[in-house]
Amino acid sequence: MAQPAQPRPAERPLAPVPTGRDEPAERGLVETLDRISRHGGSVQFSPPPRPYGFPGGRHVNLSQELHLNLWRFGLSAMARDLLDHMTVTHDDHGTVGVTQDSLARYFGCSQTRIQRALAQLSRHHLVWKVRNGRYQLNPTYAYRFSSRKHALLLARLGSATLTRHKIVIPLPEKRS
Repeated sequence: MAQPAQPRPAERPLAPVPTGRDEPAERGLVETLDRISRHGGSVQFSPPPRPYGFPGGRHVNLSQELHLNLWRFGLSAMARDLLDHMTVTHDDHGTVGVTQDSLARYFGCSQTRIQRALAQLSRHHLVWKVRNGRYQLNPTYAYRFSSRKHALLLARLGSATLTRHKIVIPLPEKRS
């Protein structure tokens, strides 16, 4: 014979378990998905936009044409590193006050390597020596201050100096 069904003990409601999640946001998502499932539609997620800014708050103006064709100069890795360093460390006169010895210590290489790299940059008029311990970065290649200061520097250097140190992009070589 079958036994009569036993009455169930009274169930206590469970206490809500903290999840550490944003429940109103989850509830809104569930409601949105429910509405879409009934009426159709699509879901898009776009993170909140962040303002754009330069890391460090400073930037450098480069000649786009020269920078795009920098590979044609055949610069050594050391010359390129040195050019990049001088591009971001020059003063408002476009000069970098530094010795070959201090550059060698900074880059962890020999002074001879620095000397060769500077000669290569100088040969292409990207940088030239003003006096011992002072080098001029060609302001037609890069400048890191305002356009007003840039115009003043170009005027101060004069057309004779800028013509003497004109940067000419090498023509592409034909390889056989």
